[in-house]
Amino acid sequence: MKSMVILSLSVCLSLGGNSAWAQFGGGGLGGIGGAPLQPVERPIAVITGRGWGVGYQNSSPGAGAIVIVPKEGKRVWGFSATTGKWSSVELEEGDVSEVIPAAGNGAAGFRVGRWAYGFGELAGRWDKIQISRDALPDDSTAMPILGNNILAIQNGRVACAFSIEHGKWDRVVLPKSSTAYVSVQNHMVTLSDNEKFFYAFSETSQEWGGVNMENGEMLSIQRELPE
Repeated sequence: MKSMVILSLSVCLSLGGNSAWAQFGGGGLGGIGGAPLQPVERPIAVITGRGWGVGYQNSSPGAGAIVIVPKEGKRVWGFSATTGKWSSVELEEGDVSEVIPAAGNGAAGFRVGRWAYGFGELAGRWDKIQISRDALPDDSTAMPILGNNILAIQNGRVACAFSIEHGKWDRVVLPKSSTAYVSVQNHMVTLSDNEKFFYAFSETSQEWGGVNMENGEMLSIQRELPE
C-alpha cells in the first residue's frame, strides 16, 4: 500500500476581488504587494489513500482538521480538533476516486456529479447539497470556492454557500434573467445585481438573506432547483 503524504499547498486567495497566489511553506504567508496575509487559524490537511495530500505548514497551533479520502469506497472522513470527533459523508454519486478536495482555513469541500460536499472544522461535521437536477457536463466549472472560514459553489442560477460554524449548506436560486456570480470574500459570500437584488451569507449564517434593490423589501429565498 502506498504511504500517505502531506504536501505543501498553493492556494489562490481572493481578497476583496483581488487575487494573489500564496505558498504556505517555510517562508510563512506572502500577500498582495508583499503584505502578510491573515494567519491560518484553522488549518485543514487532506490525506488520501492514493499517495498524495495537501496541507498547511507554519500554521497557528491549536484548532485544525484533517480530511481523509480513502483509496476506495464511497465515504470521506473528517476530524476536527475543535470537537475532537470524527465525521463522515457518503457520496450520492460516483466514488472516492473522483474526490479532489479544496482545503482552506476552516473549511474543505469538493464536488462529485450533481452534489457538493463541505466540511466545517468549527462544527466538526459534513453536509452535502444538490446543485443540479441534471448531470453536469465533463467541462463544468462548478467547483468549490474557498474564502476565509467559508465555502461557496455556483452552477448557473444555483448558488450555494457553506457555514463552518453550523457545518451546513444553503442554496439560493436566482431569477432566470440573472447573470450574477458569487463573490467569495474573507468571511462572507455575496451575490449582487445592483439594480435588482443583493444577497449575503457569512461563516455564521444558517441561510441566505437578501434585499430587493427596487423596493427595499427583504427577499423571499427561492431554493427549489430549476427544471
